[in-house]
Amino acid sequence: MTTTVGTSTSTVVPTSTASAEPPIPDTSGDDWEQIVRDINDFFYWLLETSGDADLFEEIAVVDSRYWNGLYPILSENEEKGWRNLPGGRTEIRSVNLESLQDDGNTAIVLVVQDFDGSTTVDADGNIVRTFPDDPPTATLMTLMLGDDMEWRIADFQTVGPMSSEP
Repeated sequence: MTTTVGTSTSTVVPTSTASAEPPIPDTSGDDWEQIVRDINDFFYWLLETSGDADLFEEIAVVDSRYWNGLYPILSENEEKGWRNLPGGRTEIRSVNLESLQDDGNTAIVLVVQDFDGSTTVDADGNIVRTFPDDPPTATLMTLMLGDDMEWRIADFQTVGPMSSEP
């Protein structure tokens, strides 16, 4: 629905939300692709429900670079009742283990991903923020094994864009 007021136009989108039940991530073991996919699904569930930002600790090392970069967004969404619309997610194309540290508690994985852009709306469905599509990129993610034997992201570094050709 589009509402015109004076000369400005605002777009209102449906206010439905994702499932209230979180997709419990299974980040144990050494199936790196499944671990990264579960982390990705959980992160987007948090964004799409404006859920409890503190649940981010299920997939992120608290006070790490990854945490400090994304927790403020989740916290703002929760505080203001904002959420991301479904469909604006990162598609994981591939995950490869680059290195596993000698202690076995730190893994570096190379993730090729394609971000489809996203739209954040307020509780009334008004668009408050958008992020544009990105070309496929390669990112090095540092995963750390917690005391609960679950992997969490501690750091990430974009290596560069990838060809969009298969």
